[in-house]
Amino acid sequence: MTTLFLLSVLSAEPGQQVPGGQRVQLREANCSIVVPKGWFGTLSEGGVLLIASHTHAGLMMVTWDTGSTDAGLQQFLSSMIPLDEMTALQPLGQASRRGKGYENTYTIHTDQGPMSGYARGRLLPGRMAFGVIAMGPPADLAKFKSRAAEIMKSLRLPSAKERQRQAAVFAGKRLEFYHPGGGLADRRRID
Repeated sequence: MTTLFLLSVLSAEPGQQVPGGQRVQLREANCSIVVPKGWFGTLSEGGVLLIASHTHAGLMMVTWDTGSTDAGLQQFLSSMIPLDEMTALQPLGQASRRGKGYENTYTIHTDQGPMSGYARGRLLPGRMAFGVIAMGPPADLAKFKSRAAEIMKSLRLPSAKERQRQAAVFAGKRLEFYHPGGGLADRRRID
């Protein structure tokens, strides 16, 4: 039985499609979620899990970022969230407390007309901000809120024992990150 469970968890790799109903391990965020049934997920090269459907309008994004605080997460969800050079989620108000995190609703102006957006986020151990952004036709806003809540409810973190094991693996180690093409100017060092 344990073997079947282990086989049912995929580690997301860029470009790999994850079917609905499948639990997927997001290594960079050190957590896992379940892609909603009727949808499929694809990890982008930029590290965002995009969730779409062949039968439902709209799109969802699962995203994470390090070094956040509770106040920083609330501020982020209360601000305009750019999606690309021409499109952004415009908040309809301030982010409000929802369970262990925050939520907010947005409007999005596109060539196809106005769309609605919803974002929900929370802090994970290690100051990791984790969130779901859902967007689609205004008439489907309630459905997107439900889907985002479903994803957040499926969120699983490693056990305390596993986190201790991970910390022991990296104890006394140094991480150096160089941005491709940036040279030493884009170097970050974590001791």
